[in-house]
Amino acid sequence: MDLPAELDRREKRVAKLQAARAQIEAEAADKASAHAEDKERRRQERAGTSDEQTVTDAGQKAAATARPRPKAQANFTDPDSRIMKNSDGAHIQAYNAQAVVDEEHEVITAADVTCNPSDALNYTTMLDQSAANTGTHPKQALVDAGYCSETNLEAARERQLVCGTDTFMATDRSNGSQ
Repeated sequence: MDLPAELDRREKRVAKLQAARAQIEAEAADKASAHAEDKERRRQERAGTSDEQTVTDAGQKAAATARPRPKAQANFTDPDSRIMKNSDGAHIQAYNAQAVVDEEHEVITAADVTCNPSDALNYTTMLDQSAANTGTHPKQALVDAGYCSETNLEAARERQLVCGTDTFMATDRSNGSQ
């Protein structure tokens, strides 16, 4: 098997592996820090106190002791992509593409590519991007069940009141062929 040029020498392979390990460890530390800070903020909120230094200290302590999951992985060729489940249920290295299309004029009014497998995080962002690109909010939005979440259902209700956009959101992921 031929290796890519950047991996053809042992030293380069070792350096790539060390960089990947450092990236995985940094991601684990960032995640642990954010979780600890959020937990400390919620604890302080319940206690009726507020001390940002204690929040920062909790995050730093968690980051210092964080360890990556045993099966954590890094991609050498495309570190920004993520392992995602496709429509067949297989796990693949991929991106998640988003698009808003004006049905009447058959033109894409907004597009984005993310490394997050969840569509739900993109509902308001994509409609806002479409409105910014066209100068008007859509009258209707038809979105699949991947966008369905309590947050988005509430956002759809608010968007209808504020912008006049009626959102038709699928709430069931059942197979349409059944």
